[in-house]
Amino acid sequence: MFMNEDDKKIYSMVQRLGNLDKDYKKEKSQKREQASQLKRKRDIKVNEKRAAYNKQNRVDRYKKAQGGRNQGGKKFGGKKES
Repeated sequence: MFMNEDDKKIYSMVQRLGNLDKDYKKEKSQKREQASQLKRKRDIKVNEKRAAYNKQNRVDRYKKAQGGRNQGGKKFGGKKES
């Protein structure tokens, strides 16, 4: 295939644009993956804190139902003295 100088320039520009597009897509996918990893780590931390908070609430509710800080009181079902 014989090309004149203008055709060679156009062909080389098209090749460079193709390479630039590949590089752009590669960088974009890497950034997307990195952001998703950060989001997963953040979600894991939030879920751990939420689980710890819920566990402590269950313990506190149980203690309160058994008398705990409200021993002998009627509010929130504290144990009544017999």
